[in-house]
Amino acid sequence: MHSGIFFRRGHGWLLWAVWGTCTLTSNPVSATPADSAWVTAIQRIEHPADLPFRETLQEYYALFPGMVLQNYRGTDYLHYRGSRHDEIGYTLEGADIRSAFTGQVALHLIPEALEDITLRSSPTAAEGSAPVVLQHTLRTGREGFHLSLRGESDRFTPAYTSRWGTFSYGYENMVGTVEGSLLSGGVRFFLGVEARSLSDAVRVFWDGFTIGGPGNPLTIREYVYIPPEAMGLEPQGYEKIVPGAGWVGNIRYAPSRSYGYSETFSYPLEDELGTDRLDMRPGNIPENALNQLNLNGTVTVMLDNWRLRGIAASTRDSRQINEQPIANMFRLDRVPVQEDQTDFLALKASYAWSPTLTANVTAYGFDHSSRTYDPRYGDNFLFDADTLVSEDINANLRLDIHGFDFYQPDTEILRRYTKSDERILGFRAGIDKIWTRQQLSAGFEFQRGTIRYYKADMNILRRTFDYLYAQGESVDIQSLTDAQLRHIRYSIDEAYGYDLLGQSIERSDDFVDGPRHPVIFAGYAAYQRELDHLILRAGLRLEGVSTGAQVFSDPTNPPGSYWGFTNIPIESLKDASATWTLLPRISLSSRITSRLSMAVSYTAHATLPQLQNIYASRNYRIRILSGEYFITDMRGWDAEPVKSDHITWNVTYQPMQWLALMGQVYYSYYWRLLDARTVTVDPNSAWWHYPILANKGVTMAQGIETTVLFQPSRQLQVTWNHTISSVKGTASFPNWNAGLTNYDFFRLNPALPLRPLNYDQANQGNIHLSYRTPPTAPIFLRNLTAQVMYRYNSGHYTDIFPDATSG
Repeated sequence: MHSGIFFRRGHGWLLWAVWGTCTLTSNPVSATPADSAWVTAIQRIEHPADLPFRETLQEYYALFPGMVLQNYRGTDYLHYRGSRHDEIGYTLEGADIRSAFTGQVALHLIPEALEDITLRSSPTAAEGSAPVVLQHTLRTGREGFHLSLRGESDRFTPAYTSRWGTFSYGYENMVGTVEGSLLSGGVRFFLGVEARSLSDAVRVFWDGFTIGGPGNPLTIREYVYIPPEAMGLEPQGYEKIVPGAGWVGNIRYAPSRSYGYSETFSYPLEDELGTDRLDMRPGNIPENALNQLNLNGTVTVMLDNWRLRGIAASTRDSRQINEQPIANMFRLDRVPVQEDQTDFLALKASYAWSPTLTANVTAYGFDHSSRTYDPRYGDNFLFDADTLVSEDINANLRLDIHGFDFYQPDTEILRRYTKSDERILGFRAGIDKIWTRQQLSAGFEFQRGTIRYYKADMNILRRTFDYLYAQGESVDIQSLTDAQLRHIRYSIDEAYGYDLLGQSIERSDDFVDGPRHPVIFAGYAAYQRELDHLILRAGLRLEGVSTGAQVFSDPTNPPGSYWGFTNIPIESLKDASATWTLLPRISLSSRITSRLSMAVSYTAHATLPQLQNIYASRNYRIRILSGEYFITDMRGWDAEPVKSDHITWNVTYQPMQWLALMGQVYYSYYWRLLDARTVTVDPNSAWWHYPILANKGVTMAQGIETTVLFQPSRQLQVTWNHTISSVKGTASFPNWNAGLTNYDFFRLNPALPLRPLNYDQANQGNIHLSYRTPPTAPIFLRNLTAQVMYRYNSGHYTDIFPDATSG
C-alpha cells in the first residue's frame, strides 16, 4: 500500500513522500551489449504508479523527450517532434488502442495495473505505421495471492474555502488490486479497479466577484408572454405566405402577427431571490465534475509450448461541461453531461515449435461510445418533444440583470447534442525465426471499424418543435409524418450510422447515411543481422487504407441546386479510393567501445488522419452547397494517410557505472497534411466554391534530445532530459482551430490559409529525483522514498494570420 503527503504549486514543482519504489529509466545502465547500441530508440517508464504524481496517461507520456502536451478545454492533446496529435500510435500488449475517429488513445489505463510504458521513436516494420508508438504492458500477477488498496485525496478543504493559499480540486482516487496464481503457477491473474472523481475536472480557479448590494441594488426585468387568446384573438401560429420554392415541400411558413406579444416589468432582485446582490465565490468552477470507473485485468496460462493471455479493460466516464458558469448560474441543473464508455478485449496466443521458431496471433476489439446531452431530458430527449415545447414556449420568467440575460428558458444551454460510437475489430499474426546471429520476422495485420456520429443543433430543433406545436400538430416523435420529419432535418448537422431521430441504422435512408467502415491492412517483413559490433536492421511494411469516406463522383459538379435545401442522392457519391504505401525502414547500430554506442536510422510512415476531420454526411454537404451557412468546420473528404520520413542519429555513452548519457539528433519531414483549399464548382461563376481539407502541406521538424541518468547508489537516482526543437511549415490543420479560419463570407473561400501552425516548444524538459532510505535505517524510516519532479517548457505560440498571434 502507498501513502504519503502531496504538495503542488501550479504546474511547477511536485513533492510527494511515499512508501514504495520508483524508476524512470532510459535503460542504458541495465542494457546488454547487444541492446545498448539500439537502446537510444527505446525509452521506458517502469511502474508509472510510483511516480510522484497521478494524472491522465498523456501526463505520463509527456515525460518522454520530444513530447509536447497541450490542453484545450480540459482535453489533453499530445504531439511528438512537431507532429499532429493523431500521428501517434498506441498499443496495449500489441493490440491497437488508438481511436481512428479522434486520433487519441481510446482507453483509460490504471497506473497500478501498468507494468511499463515504452516509447518507440523509430518503430520497426512490425510495430505499426505511426512515426512513434507508445506501448503499454499490463501486470501479469505474482505467485500466491495478494491484495492491495490505495487511496488519495486533495480534499484538505471544503469547496470554495481557501486554505494554505489555495483551493481543493475535490480530487479523490481509490484503487484496489488482486493478483495471484493457480494450478502450481501455471495460471496467473491480475485485476485492478479504480474509482476516480474530481469536483472540477478542468481545474480552473477564479477569484470570484460580487455585484449589487447597498447603493447599487440589482433589478430584474421580467418578460411576460401574452397569448393571443388573452387579447381576444384567434391563435394563428404560422401562416402560408409564399407558394413555390421554400422550406417544406412547396410551402414557406412565417410567424403570424396574431401570435401574441411580450410585456416587460422591472422589480428588485431581492423580491425574487431574497438578496440585493449576487456573489460568485472564489474557487473552482461549479458543476464541472468528473466521475470515472476503470477496470484492467489479465489472465495468463502457460502450457508446455503454449502461452495464452487474455486482456480486458473497461472505462465508464461521466463529466459535466459548464463552459459559461456565469450565464448558467441560475440553471446549474441544466449543465450538459458527457458520458463515455469504452470496453476492450484481447486474446493472445504464442506457440514455440522450437527455441528458435515461434508464432503468435492476437485478436482484439474495442467499443467506444460517447453521449453529450441535457440532463433534464436525458439521452432520449427527442422523445420528450411535447415536454420540451410546452415547458418553454409558455414560460414567463426571463432574468435580465443589468442588461445581461442570466436565464432564457427558450434557449438551450446545450448548443449541440452529439452522440457517437466506434467499434474496432482487429487481428494480427506473425512468425519469428532466429539463427545464431540472424533473425527474420514476417506477419500481417487487419483492422475493420464501424463508426457512427450524430450532431443536432438544439436551437434549430427547438424552433422546429415550436413550429409544429403552433400548428397544432402532434409532436410525438414516433408518429411524425414525412413532412414533419423534413422540419427536423433542419436541426441535423451530421448523421451517419444514425437516422434523423438519433437511432442506429445499418444502411442509408432518404436523408442520412449508414455507418462508415474504415479498413486497414498491413503486411511486413523484417530482417536483423549481427556482425561483430554492428547490428543491421532492415524492414519493409506495406500499408493499405480504405477510409470508408464518401466522395462526389465528380467534385467539380456536385448534384443538386445551391439555391435551396435539396437532397443529395446516395447514387451521386462513391467510396474514396483505397491507398497503398510501401514503407521502408533501416537502421545500423554499432558498439564502438564497451562504453560508447551509436545508431542511425531511416524510417518511413503513413498515418491515417483522425476520421472526424474526414467524414462528412450528405446533410453536411447540403449545407455547404446551398450556401446557407458560414463554414468553419471543413472536412478532408478524400483524404489520404499523412506521410512522413524520419532520420535519427543516437549516441549512448556510459563513462562510469553510475552515469549514463544519451543523445538523439532527429530530422522529420511530414507531407500530405490536411490544409485548407477550395473546390471550384462552376468555372463561369465568380463565387461558387466550397472549402475542404486537401492532401497538401509540408512540415519539417528537427531537434536534439538529451537524457542523463545519474545513479551513484541504490538509494539515489536522478534522471534529466531536455529537448531543443524547431518546427517549420503548416503542421496541418488542427481540429480545435477550424473556427478561426478567415473566410470571405460571400465566396465561402478561405481568404488566408492557416500557416504556420506549429506544435512546438523550443525548449522543454523533466527532472526527476528519487531517494530511498537504506535497509539499515531505523524501522520507522526504512523503505521510505522521497521524490521530486520538476517540469518546464518555453511556451508555445501559434501564428493564425500574418497580423495576429495567439498564445
